Amino acid sequence: MNQSRKEYNKTVIELQEAKKEKQRKERAEKFVRRFTPLEKRQLRETAKYLRMFVNHENINIRKLQLEKWQSRIEFQKNSIDKYKKLSRIEKETDILNQAEFILETEANRFLDKYYPNLNKSELTKNQKIEVVDITVSQNKLLNTNDIETVCRELERNQIEKDLNILLNNRPKFVLALQQEMKNAGMKFEQLRLKSGINFADPSSIKNASEKDLNQLQFLLKQKQISKIDGSSL
Repeated sequence: MNQSRKEYNKTVIELQEAKKEKQRKERAEKFVRRFTPLEKRQLRETAKYLRMFVNHENINIRKLQLEKWQSRIEFQKNSIDKYKKLSRIEKETDILNQAEFILETEANRFLDKYYPNLNKSELTKNQKIEVVDITVSQNKLLNTNDIETVCRELERNQIEKDLNILLNNRPKFVLALQQEMKNAGMKFEQLRLKSGINFADPSSIKNASEKDLNQLQFLLKQKQISKIDGSSL
């Protein structure tokens, strides 16, 4: 009887230890990334081609590097070497965009499972991926305040990056402003003709709808702002 009791106690202890070990593993693996086999294969191929660990941070860093590289090349004289470099940049950018799409797709699945009450439509792609990354790294669900803090921090970082690009790539920024002015001017003229407005004829302005006049005013203001911003650089 004593021997049977010892064996029984030993079995109970082993079961308890096994249960604890299982619970420990479950806690350790509470939040895991769930990529499909196809997504895993595509990410492996991306990592191999780009020679880097594929995560959201590295993708953003590489994209910024490619943008700076492209801005320098665009002002070079046309040559075969230039077109080869631009082609490589375009290919790498496409691969990075595909990898980023996979990360966003997986992030949406993750948020649906662990944050069913979260309104994903209010979050940007970067914010969704960041929330998932932090949840996995900290192995805990984020509360509303945590998520808001993550979103604000990402917005602040994005503003800093945009300013950095502006300061280091003024020619490209000026071209973008010029194109914006041109687009606003074209839309203004198209809407003017569509509304039958002739500024030499005051009656044509009176007959125009308030909606069209407000839109014309907005386009004119947009063009003026772009002109001021461009002249200040």
